Amino acid sequence: MENLKNKFILFGGFAVIMLVTIVGIYLLKVDNTKIIFKSPESYDELYTLLKEMEDNRVYAEDQNLGDLAPSVSKGESDYSETNIQVSGVDEADIIKTDGKYIYIIGNDNLYIVETNDGKTNIVSKLNAQEKIGDKQYHFQEMYLSNNKLIIIKGVSQYYDYGSMDIMPRYYWGGNQEVAIGVYDVTDKTNPFKINELSQSGSYISSRLINNYLYVTTNHYVYNDIVEDDFTTYVPQIKSEKTETIAVDDILILPNPDSKSYLTVTGMDINNSNKFISSKAVLGSSSNIYADLDNLYVSGYSSEKINNTYVSKTSLVKFSMNNGVLNIDATGSVNGNILNQFSMDEYNGNFRIVTTSNDYTILEKEEVISEDDTISSDIAPDINQTKNNLYVLDKDLKIIGKIEGLAKGERIYSVRFDKEIAYFVTFKQVDPLFVVDLSNPNNPNIKSELKIPGFSEYLHVYDEKYLFGLGREADKDGRTTGMKISMFDIQNKEDVKEKYKLVIGDQYSWSESSYNHKAILVSKDKNIIGFPINNDYVAYRFIDNVGFEKIGEIKFSYDEEYYFYGSVRGLYINDYLYASNQFKLISLNLSTLESGDTLDLDKKIINEDVKPEEETNPEEEVEGGENNISEPEEGITNQIEED
Repeated sequence: MENLKNKFILFGGFAVIMLVTIVGIYLLKVDNTKIIFKSPESYDELYTLLKEMEDNRVYAEDQNLGDLAPSVSKGESDYSETNIQVSGVDEADIIKTDGKYIYIIGNDNLYIVETNDGKTNIVSKLNAQEKIGDKQYHFQEMYLSNNKLIIIKGVSQYYDYGSMDIMPRYYWGGNQEVAIGVYDVTDKTNPFKINELSQSGSYISSRLINNYLYVTTNHYVYNDIVEDDFTTYVPQIKSEKTETIAVDDILILPNPDSKSYLTVTGMDINNSNKFISSKAVLGSSSNIYADLDNLYVSGYSSEKINNTYVSKTSLVKFSMNNGVLNIDATGSVNGNILNQFSMDEYNGNFRIVTTSNDYTILEKEEVISEDDTISSDIAPDINQTKNNLYVLDKDLKIIGKIEGLAKGERIYSVRFDKEIAYFVTFKQVDPLFVVDLSNPNNPNIKSELKIPGFSEYLHVYDEKYLFGLGREADKDGRTTGMKISMFDIQNKEDVKEKYKLVIGDQYSWSESSYNHKAILVSKDKNIIGFPINNDYVAYRFIDNVGFEKIGEIKFSYDEEYYFYGSVRGLYINDYLYASNQFKLISLNLSTLESGDTLDLDKKIINEDVKPEEETNPEEEVEGGENNISEPEEGITNQIEED
């Protein structure tokens, strides 16, 4: 069984070192309070700086990193949308629907599928495997806006190495370009491309606000740069012609240690012949957060104090206005974030939750013997993890903070809800912290609930309940299965895990644990759906009863087929549809009868759809403070208050 306690100790001591030496994320030298950026005077200044970094053997790799609005009804059709973080700020995914048609990216194809009360039929297909010159295109994610489909594509370079014995003549390199294709899908049987733009780097993330699309990429500069060829060391954007990002639109972190640029572009999907604006920042980046007005980009950084590296998160704030981007502020906080949900803006203030994972470098200790002098390493301090919450103003200056929480643990999930922040840390038990942010200058911990296991995703279900998805664990911190929970949050000073259901065993897993787009939560439809292992399961929640299983859509795979794909679920009217990128299967939510099974790829065989009852639920909560009543068949455990 997985022992998270032991895994955490290893992580705490060596994670930052591994990130630096293996993954290639760079430590950036930052000030304690604010990072100051400058614009280069010329491309020559950029070239000189990058050559100095090359001589110092600075390296980095492209990062392809990977972000709640309720489901809505439009027109006569009732259907779900992508699970997003901020209402009005859409996020790309591999599946979308307009309430009649389902759009699916799978096996490097884009399928448009017509639905009719569980019946399904492919009406058209776009193939991404087009080779243009020395480049190969691959579909990554998409947006659907009215009758426009925006497909984000990764572009691989085709290198000709000539006749070589040690490797093939031709080699596909990593993504160094992202293409954005805008398609007209008014006629579902005949979609066609309107325009396509591209920008340097590998895909980080994107957001669609009204009709304006913002895309972020990470562009790494390799060592073979040529001073007179700006394209070898400055990011480019491409429309009808290729343009190097202007010097005035580039910012540099003082003394940067990273040779990668963050590139951000803005475009109008209704006038997609060119980018409206583009910006680049020399330095690493990892996650983005966006509301309707601002885009925040975070990056890993570090400050060396004596022999200790203090982990930092660098922040850049972009204002967004109809595709126009401007850098409004920069700053930094202690610690590193988990994901985009660690960040939030409310009433003009930026809030962020971090884990500090500081480490001390190895030193040499000389021991003199009769024969020789022996040098031995002093091991680093591996128990310096702690967690923090910061509130920053519009200029990204810290105005409120709580530091040093849950020492020896790390953040597993975060959710902001207006003036309240919820976050989970874990080592052996799961402290759910509830923080009052009504006074941004003085954030205040309202309660700390300790229960076995942990939540990896939090979702505000309504004013009464907070939904959590994660893992159950025993008293030693070993995971025993997946867990879904409903926390009663009515009394912020006494939050309780009111209901929970343990699913599967220690080997069970779900993409929803690390990708919020894989989960479907709709209170109006009373459905909570998510992948489990390589299948899809759906529950309903009944107050005063608990979780009740609706059904499970199972996919079976060819034994020789090694890639299962990502599983997504959505509903249209009274039908649940689930896809693993190779098949689409429907289930009637009222009768629980199987609908159609549509093959998107012939490698997948023998699927099965059947409603099932959950068995062997957990019988009690550790600590004896709460008693769990024996559940009815198919019903979750209920935790009763004392």
